[in-house]
Amino acid sequence: MRWIPLLLLLAACGGSSGPELASAGPPVDPNTAACQAEAEKDPDVEAARRRLTFGKGYYSVAEADLRAAQKEAVRTCLQRRGIAPRGGVERETRWQ
Repeated sequence: MRWIPLLLLLAACGGSSGPELASAGPPVDPNTAACQAEAEKDPDVEAARRRLTFGKGYYSVAEADLRAAQKEAVRTCLQRRGIAPRGGVERETRWQ
C-alpha cells in the first residue's frame, strides 16, 4: 500500500517525449531535402518498397533493404550535385 504513491510518481515522470520531440533532428539543408525527395523516385528504392509487401518474416529484411536503398540514393544524388556527404565512416553494406 505504501508503494502506490511512489509508483504514481514514477509513472508521472516516465512519460514519452511526444511525437514532436521524437521527430526532431538536425535541420536539413535544401540540397539534402531535394535529394531525399529525388531518392523516393529512385528505381532501387521503389523496388525495395515493393518487397515490403511479402510476409511478416521477411519484413525486417525488406525494411533494412529499403533504408539502405534510400541512403544510397541520397548519397548518389549529393555526390552528383558535388556535395560530399557528412561523416567519414565507411558506408553500411549487407552481406548476402
